[in-house]
Amino acid sequence: MGVVYLEVAAMSPAAVSVSENIERARKGYEAFDQGDLDAIRDLMDPNIVWHVSGRSRFARDYHGIDDVFGNFFAPVIS
Repeated sequence: MGVVYLEVAAMSPAAVSVSENIERARKGYEAFDQGDLDAIRDLMDPNIVWHVSGRSRFARDYHGIDDVFGNFFAPVIS
């Protein structure tokens, strides 16, 4: 029998965190592209603060998932 050696690159916690964040962002864009609001909701932190800059009627900080979905996404999507 032969011997197989596998080389596993050690990743720092920061690299894992960046990799996880990139994966979450990718999933978020896919969900948004498919109109999957439930998946977007699942990706959000319950304490999210969503900042919308500018001077439109939507420009302000939205605090929490319910505020983001109820007062920003709902009017924009409908």
